[in-house]
Amino acid sequence: MDHSQTIGTVQVTRSQFAQTLERNKSMKSNANKVLIIGGVIAVGLGIGTGYIMAATGHGGPTKTIDTTQQTSIGTATSTAPQVKVGQVYGSQDASAFKDQAEGVLLPGGIGDEGSHHIVREGGASQNVYLTSSVMDLKMFEGDKVKVFGETFQSQKAGWLMDVGRVEVEVLNAPLPAWAAALQQQQQNQQGNNE
Repeated sequence: MDHSQTIGTVQVTRSQFAQTLERNKSMKSNANKVLIIGGVIAVGLGIGTGYIMAATGHGGPTKTIDTTQQTSIGTATSTAPQVKVGQVYGSQDASAFKDQAEGVLLPGGIGDEGSHHIVREGGASQNVYLTSSVMDLKMFEGDKVKVFGETFQSQKAGWLMDVGRVEVEVLNAPLPAWAAALQQQQQNQQGNNE
């Protein structure tokens, strides 16, 4: 009789064990479903965000720069259609900036001041050296632009400006006469040295 009681107890225990296994399988199945649904939602949100950024132009500039001929003045060619004459980049509020300069934007600062500079009529002393904490000035290289920003104190540059707004006036603009003559002179010297 003891033997049958033990068997009955074992059967009850097995039954409880089977029920516990079924519950665990059900919970794992639910957890897997939640993970899969969460993954699908995350991927969908990522694709949607990328689409919105691309559609609104916030995907980043795609203008390429041809910098095959660099001199101390610098030359660059705007080749991408994304930069357009008359278009404003950066802040839309021109009154937010008290300083402005106009000329052909080229790569290179003076010493460690500025990443770019604007060549203007009147000679090298009239150059404006630029930096920008809000936009990539590289996309405007070789273009005649009007920049708006704030003047900073400088050790080497006669004028150093942090640019917050750029208005494009002419794509692939010619350099002022003095700068074009200097560039031609440097190219002639390079040709004689080769």
